[in-house]
Amino acid sequence: MKKIQKTFEVGDRVVHKKKGYGTVTRATYNTIDFTTWTCVKYDDYLGQTFSLCGETEELTLVMD
Repeated sequence: MKKIQKTFEVGDRVVHKKKGYGTVTRATYNTIDFTTWTCVKYDDYLGQTFSLCGETEELTLVMD
């Protein structure tokens, strides 16, 4: 059974289990070790004012 790969585009609203809600600032991309990463600017995560990049699998698309 093939695993469905998540992908997000710039502007998508997502939620992370620990970091909360945010907006995608860099579309999903492949890394050298064959994982996918996405960069997100979180609404209110430890006062961060810049985007954080991490594994795409940790994100869930928010449907309005």
